[in-house]
Amino acid sequence: MSPRVELLRARLSPLFPILAISGLLALIPFPTCLFKLLSGHPCPACGFTRATLRVAHGDLRGSFLFHPLAIPGGVLLLVAVLLAATLPPGHPLWGRYTRATMNAAAVGFLAVWAARAAGLLPPV
Repeated sequence: MSPRVELLRARLSPLFPILAISGLLALIPFPTCLFKLLSGHPCPACGFTRATLRVAHGDLRGSFLFHPLAIPGGVLLLVAVLLAATLPPGHPLWGRYTRATMNAAAVGFLAVWAARAAGLLPPV
């Protein structure tokens, strides 16, 4: 395997389990969120898989209603793949991008959760 492919695999490998689990959960025809099943309240990520499927079908409005972060999350994922594929080993931008993206995602998911709890977003 070429060094470039090995670097790309190393950089993106943390995403593989998340994408695989999300893909499998999307195939199950009933609610799968353990937090929601146990508490009756949606978790910060509730609706994200369905929102991503709506994007795949070209329904951006439907995606936003399920989870407002699905579209920005997809854009950030594409940027991550492009950076992973083009930045040389040891480039500082990779670490800065991944840290900033993870921090922004954490804040964003908590903000969506709070907005949904406050009734500012439709229930999922």
